[in-house]
Amino acid sequence: RLCRFDDPSLLPAFRAWVDDPDPRTSLHASMFLLAMKQKEGLEPVLVAARKQWAEIAPLAAEVLPRARAAESAQWVFARIAQAPPVERMAGLRLLRHLMVRDQAVLLRTYLQASDHTVLREAVNVARVLHDEPPVDDLPVFQVIEMSKQWLQKL
Repeated sequence: RLCRFDDPSLLPAFRAWVDDPDPRTSLHASMFLLAMKQKEGLEPVLVAARKQWAEIAPLAAEVLPRARAAESAQWVFARIAQAPPVERMAGLRLLRHLMVRDQAVLLRTYLQASDHTVLREAVNVARVLHDEPPVDDLPVFQVIEMSKQWLQKL
């Protein structure tokens, strides 16, 4: 899997592969672009985070932390600010790996969300930011309690 490489000289090749007819190749190319802090990779990876998270989560956890920076996270925050809950959920999944601790205050809005899927993902972002593993199958009551705890910590 070439998207694991950290080599900017590969950007032109990966930009070409974004348009590959094979959806997997296209997604991995987009993942590489996002990992290399190229905003053009965001939208396809965001769609994949929404539609096939279980499949891409391990790869996202492996390659996206290279792009962990305020700028990369800000692209996601801007994209999901007014989005429907399902897109906010997907964006928060990416923010686990892109957001920096200095942006924790931006997470507070999502830790107060009425939608439980958004709330769960916000809790997971907070957990990952503080070196705790995400828990994708948290029961709703536990998500609510954890969100209150994270609001106090952030």
